[in-house]
Amino acid sequence: MNASNILKALLAFAAGLAIMIFAYATLINPFWEASRSGATVMRSYVVHGDHADEVRVALQSALRTGDGKQFLGRVTLAPNGQLIVTAPESIQRGVSKLLDDVLSMSPGPTPTIKLEAWFVRGEAGEGASDPRLGEVQPALAAITETQGTTRFQLIEKLALHARAGHAAEVEGAMTRIHAEPTVRRAGPKAASVSTGIELNVKRVGVRFAADLELTPGELLVLGQSAYAEGDPATAPPQTLYYIVRATL
Repeated sequence: MNASNILKALLAFAAGLAIMIFAYATLINPFWEASRSGATVMRSYVVHGDHADEVRVALQSALRTGDGKQFLGRVTLAPNGQLIVTAPESIQRGVSKLLDDVLSMSPGPTPTIKLEAWFVRGEAGEGASDPRLGEVQPALAAITETQGTTRFQLIEKLALHARAGHAAEVEGAMTRIHAEPTVRRAGPKAASVSTGIELNVKRVGVRFAADLELTPGELLVLGQSAYAEGDPATAPPQTLYYIVRATL
């Protein structure tokens, strides 16, 4: 599949997922009051095998109530690939309409997203930076230009692959990354990666968490925090930087 076809498939997937995101407000939420006293029924729905699990995750999220503590129904995936939805009949009508709309758009297979994170220690002073940081040199140059930091050392680099809409986690010797990325339409001819992400530096108890919108292939400096390695009384002032990149 060439690059043009890959992009078209990703945008088709993003469009289907966007309908899922708005499902609660536009199709399911209006049935909430009516469903409180309705009898629970079970229905099965046929979905495309390439994205059945992605639809299940998105639909279960859409069935979450406003306070986030309860669900209007339960969604499971049967061994034959069918979705089984247990919910009041009023909710089932919204689910059926939602799935018809998504399937009519023929979303492509669920894409896999690669997330990379570099944990970098920076300090002022003479000397060369860590040669392992060559691939994030544009981000380091931007840091130097704005903050004057001139020497960088790689603490650790982590990378993970996750199916869109699914959580993934990887833990290294010193750091950890947890993310749940998905693909969104960023414009008429582009796709972006949206993700909640959590980064930890275990040995000093530093934690960073945020919701991000990433342009595939571009480096992003997420933030910074004070960092101390060695004797604080004698060690030069140090800063911890988090640099991430998403790739489709």
